[in-house]
Amino acid sequence: MEKDLFLSYDDSSDRKNIYSALIETITGSLPIKLTMDLIENHTKTTLYNKLHSFYLNSKNMPTAEHEKVLHKLNSSKNFRRSAAELILELIDKTITDASIDLLCNLYKNTAKDNINEDDFIRLAITLQKCTYTDLLTLKKYQNKGDINFSGIYEGSATDSLFAAGLIYQSVTGTSILYKVNNLGDDLLKYGIIS
Repeated sequence: MEKDLFLSYDDSSDRKNIYSALIETITGSLPIKLTMDLIENHTKTTLYNKLHSFYLNSKNMPTAEHEKVLHKLNSSKNFRRSAAELILELIDKTITDASIDLLCNLYKNTAKDNINEDDFIRLAITLQKCTYTDLLTLKKYQNKGDINFSGIYEGSATDSLFAAGLIYQSVTGTSILYKVNNLGDDLLKYGIIS
């Protein structure tokens, strides 16, 4: 039974108002207070869109699987808050809307016991540190016996993945500079490729 948790919402006019108000504030023609109110509304809309995306990606899961993940997260010694609060925080702090799909994949793999709750949290936190497009480049650093594998430095995407702890610097003196570590490999298996 699907509840009407999310009604259709067209925020295109709100977005236009927010962006034009922000520009007008920067140029000094609109009071900051009004812009702050518009930004607060924009923040709510952004969270709504992320929640809606998470809901759409996980609504076909059986109730028992949802309850299993929530029980695992409630049992975790890492947090003193409820699993629902934790999931809401992870959704809210995921920096790109497209990464919500990856968060849902991790959530589903936690329900299937492919990863435990601690790995779910570790992997979900990496979604707060990298953009979706940077995460997709993680495949370039995975060596599965490919003769053409290079693991070369590719600018800020490599820096982002390295800073998030998903790749490591390979042995100095070889042509392969970076490789996926265990955390990155798990993100590929249970979040990106899943």
